[in-house]
Amino acid sequence: MNIRLKFFLLLAIVIYFYSIIFLVKKQKLQLRYSLIWGIAGIVMFFITLFPDWMVGIIQKIGIIDTNIGLLAIVIFLLMLILMSLSSVVSKLDAQNKKLIQKVALIEYRLRYLEKTNLNKGEKNV
Repeated sequence: MNIRLKFFLLLAIVIYFYSIIFLVKKQKLQLRYSLIWGIAGIVMFFITLFPDWMVGIIQKIGIIDTNIGLLAIVIFLLMLILMSLSSVVSKLDAQNKKLIQKVALIEYRLRYLEKTNLNKGEKNV
């Protein structure tokens, strides 16, 4: 791998890790989700430092073209990240539905109590 390319990729990975730390500090990204992105960054770091190792793994799997192998690995990592984020969104959706139902019940009870209190007030006049 060209030294310039390796330097640029390492610089990009440093900026990547800095942005993860920045988002965690500003509380825009929770720590448990930053671990997923951190693991992806570590994989990118090792691929950048040891490209021959990566080529060897790709060839042992049976993929002839290293570009296709690298693309397959990247797609696999992205799918793992998307699955974890989809599970988080599904969990939040279920919690949101429960919360909406609870608020609707509380609102119904409040209107019922207001209605009964108004009716009692009219009888006492």
